[in-house]
Amino acid sequence: MVREAGKHTGSVISTGGGVVLREENYAPLHQNGVIFHLTRNLDALPTEGRPVSQSTNLTELWEKRKPLYQAFADRTVNNDGTLADTLEKITEELNML
Repeated sequence: MVREAGKHTGSVISTGGGVVLREENYAPLHQNGVIFHLTRNLDALPTEGRPVSQSTNLTELWEKRKPLYQAFADRTVNNDGTLADTLEKITEELNML
């Protein structure tokens, strides 16, 4: 699915956090776009309907995946504010490219 999604341009692809666990996912996602890593305070992350988040300590999961998220990301944006705030930050980052 990642390879197919990566072929498209002009789209937003929202992946699950586990996409970074497979290094081969990087190239297809990066080939036609910019990869954003959205950060949020762990206390504010929803866990309902997310089996991994419900069965794993979020701090441990974050510490394990943090270097992978950083390696994949072209840009990192804080997502602790409103949706409008986050979209504004993403737009600003895209305008700097």
